[in-house]
Amino acid sequence: MSLLRDLQYSIRLLRKTPVHTATTLFVMVLGLSLYLASYTFAKVRDDKPMPFPDGERFVVLKTIAPLTGFDEWRGSNLDLYTFERLRSSSDNYSVLAAVQLSLATVSDDRSYARQFRAATLSVDFLAATQVSPMLGRIFTQQDAAVEADNVAIISYTLWQDYYAADPDIIGRISSINGQLHNIIGVMPQGFTFPIREHLLLPLRLGNALQPNQGGRASLAGILRPGVTLQAAQVELLTLVDQLVEEFPESYTPKEVLVAPYAQAIGSGINGPQNAGFMMLSFAYLVLALTVVNLSTLLFMRSTSRKQELAVRATMGAGGFELAKQVLLESALLCLTGMVLSLALSRVLVNMMFGSAAGRSFWETTELDLQTVLVALAVTTVIWLNAGLIVAYRAWKTAPGNLLSDSNKGSGSGGKGTASKVIVGVEVVLSCFLLFITGAMIVLLTRTAVTDPGTNTADTAFAKFNLSHLGTSDLSRQLVFVDDLIREVGELPGINAAAVTSAPPARSGRYGTYQLEQYLGTERNEELPDQSTIWVTNNYFAAIGVDLMEGRGFDSSDTSSSAKVVIITDEFARQLWPQESPLGKTINTKVNGVAESLIVVATISAALKQEVIELAAFMSPNLYRPVQQGVPEDVFLLVKFQPSMTVADLEQAIRIAAVNIDRNVAIEGFRALDEYLANSDVKIVMTMSKSVAFATVILAVIGVYAVLARSVSQRTHEIGIRRALGSTNFMVFTRFIRPGLYILLAGTILGSGSALLGSIYAASDFGLPSAFVSFLPLIWIAVTLLMLTIIALACYIPTRVIIRMEPGDALRYE
Repeated sequence: MSLLRDLQYSIRLLRKTPVHTATTLFVMVLGLSLYLASYTFAKVRDDKPMPFPDGERFVVLKTIAPLTGFDEWRGSNLDLYTFERLRSSSDNYSVLAAVQLSLATVSDDRSYARQFRAATLSVDFLAATQVSPMLGRIFTQQDAAVEADNVAIISYTLWQDYYAADPDIIGRISSINGQLHNIIGVMPQGFTFPIREHLLLPLRLGNALQPNQGGRASLAGILRPGVTLQAAQVELLTLVDQLVEEFPESYTPKEVLVAPYAQAIGSGINGPQNAGFMMLSFAYLVLALTVVNLSTLLFMRSTSRKQELAVRATMGAGGFELAKQVLLESALLCLTGMVLSLALSRVLVNMMFGSAAGRSFWETTELDLQTVLVALAVTTVIWLNAGLIVAYRAWKTAPGNLLSDSNKGSGSGGKGTASKVIVGVEVVLSCFLLFITGAMIVLLTRTAVTDPGTNTADTAFAKFNLSHLGTSDLSRQLVFVDDLIREVGELPGINAAAVTSAPPARSGRYGTYQLEQYLGTERNEELPDQSTIWVTNNYFAAIGVDLMEGRGFDSSDTSSSAKVVIITDEFARQLWPQESPLGKTINTKVNGVAESLIVVATISAALKQEVIELAAFMSPNLYRPVQQGVPEDVFLLVKFQPSMTVADLEQAIRIAAVNIDRNVAIEGFRALDEYLANSDVKIVMTMSKSVAFATVILAVIGVYAVLARSVSQRTHEIGIRRALGSTNFMVFTRFIRPGLYILLAGTILGSGSALLGSIYAASDFGLPSAFVSFLPLIWIAVTLLMLTIIALACYIPTRVIIRMEPGDALRYE
């Protein structure tokens, strides 16, 4: 036959077995698309080269928090003195830059101000990207001089959104953070740098910087050719140690890391806890399960054609022709599955990354050449596993031997052992994946905060910044806060308005605390973490939270009076069991500022400030009055009538804010219900459920297909046993017994290892005891599920066979 006729014949064969064809394609598309999506996600978030010249050498210099493993790059982890010392002494970088990320308020002649992500950065870092602005110019060294005029570069989005694509934007004087800036450039569409910033300002360094002077900064750079990440990391660690030795009062030892630039916007966690690493680990296990399943399904399809190949061989077909026909059919299935998988994986990547507004410009959902090559390599492995052995036998085996090779008695010897090994691998992988995903779903279900302890209906919040009012002028900040609450409260449809530094289900500002009686003792060495939330006097009334005992904040709590705090009743019982907490003192340190706080009231611990309740990520919440210190970044929380929408609320509040101070931008309006429903925890839970669902489907198809076929291939043997007097029960138990041995291996190697890993994680991260007690139930559930699949795979085909007459079973091929 010609290749075209072989192709047509293969298509006819696939159409004659639609169930098997559809099942094979479904398994391949499901497993391969999940793997490719996870592979692309991890690759983009961890080590994707930047789309610039020498993009593979762009790096970030990070410090790692010693207890949590979180990186601190975006938190401005080093000071500018460290940057200057490294830049003056290092030969490892062609460019070394300092970056300060912030929010900037733009307030021109529009009806209200807007806030955008901004970056103040070394001018040579932007120049190193070699990206030319679509309008104007980029920064020069003259712009970085301390005495130079203020200049700014804006993104295409900011130009379109705020400035309405003003064609005369270059040279326009714009108010940014209350200061006039000359706009000198507009970057091309889609370019937001260094991460997702829309407003760029030049970094200006004074002369003779000293330790802890000039502010904090994040460091990034471009390695010189031949310089490794390890060499740059050793150099940074050496410098950090030198600074600790030279200036022990200003610096403390730090764990440092030099990493690919893409990790600057990764999960924020390094090592085995990294989100990309974990996702890719799951993906490899799903891929392994997929490869085993597909190889088995296609191998079964190929072996079922032995008699047909023998007939064709006796009619003169050569070995090459027979092998080509076997491989061609598998190739059609594999290539079709690969194309569908590539299409579906792009959809999944879009879902993982969310909207384009939440992505960095290099985080593209387009599948690059490397991803396509990975898909092709995996597909080739599946194809060769499925058809190569059968094709080789068809090529080398004499036609007479092919004709005499029937299904009678198969399932014993080497073939039976191979089937058991395949099923065993599938069961082990399935048990492991099902247990891990089941444990994760249970953990998130039991720890995710769905009820923040207050009525979230018809509640919205938005963020604003008061830095332009001056951090030292508390009175001006308080006047704005009071005026804003009054103006918003008087709007039609508004039931209540309050200000807080962290609305429900959002963490406050982290610091440490200590009780006065432990000062100077050994217990003063390790200060526990706490989260401070600043609120207005009416905050608890606005969100519907009652005081348990004591008094609320009032006008007597001022910057000159004693510092006060409200804590939860649970925290109070932890600190002072069997005692009233009122009047007790808590010593805190937040952002390096130590204060003594007097407890004046307690509230219910039902009020939650976290989206997930895990001991490793939870800290006691301390509520303080804004009259004694307003943070720069705060939230306006509003209770509104059901007839209003968030969009209407946003427009009304922004206009009201203009009447008070047009330089304050109120951004990020969100309904509290929506925020809880779309939290990262919910996204992780959805992805875990997807992996669990895919694992169940793959396990059902793979285990059932192999076991059911191995039973069907022993139809002749079953006929003989029944002819010799074996009962139906004896026949069934003979086939279910090997399945139980396989299940035992799966529960020990698969579920057992996952169980031990979960127990270790529970102790390491302080997971709740309720989760640990649930692990045996997950183990039982996974075991029962696999037992059901194995029992059905053995029972259904056996039931079909034993319903045959023994004579028909003996003649079965």
